Amino acid sequence: MSKLDRSLPRRTVLQGAGIGIGASLLSGLSTAAQTQTVPAGGEIWHQDYWAKKGDVKLNLWRKRTAEPRPSEPALPIVFLVHGSSNSARSSYDLSVPGKGEYSLMNVLARYGYDVWTMDHDGYGYSGSSGNNSDPTSPAASRTSRPRCRS
Repeated sequence: MSKLDRSLPRRTVLQGAGIGIGASLLSGLSTAAQTQTVPAGGEIWHQDYWAKKGDVKLNLWRKRTAEPRPSEPALPIVFLVHGSSNSARSSYDLSVPGKGEYSLMNVLARYGYDVWTMDHDGYGYSGSSGNNSDPTSPAASRTSRPRCRS
């Protein structure tokens, strides 16, 4: 078995990198904003935006403490990317009435960040190009696959 065959799976490397990036972001919360700019439970400004990937409309969702104004300095930006199982809003902007704060977007906005997320092609409010990540789909069978050596 060669050294390359014993390498870490890509998913493990990406998960480790994500945890490291998340930890560095969270540790920076105390230095980036010593106090929350909007008290817990206070109103958070939000807005839908749209982008295009070919013919597919992609939905972007933005939250911050107040509507942006041209004369104010830019806030630090956090862009949250959802995984392959859930859309952006159910991952990062969940509302559970009577159960406290479950929205990571609201929490980060209250700490002074301009928080964005986006539904990828085929998820949430975005359109779909008909692509499919199912490895058993007909589209997947047309792609090249690694060959096993005997």
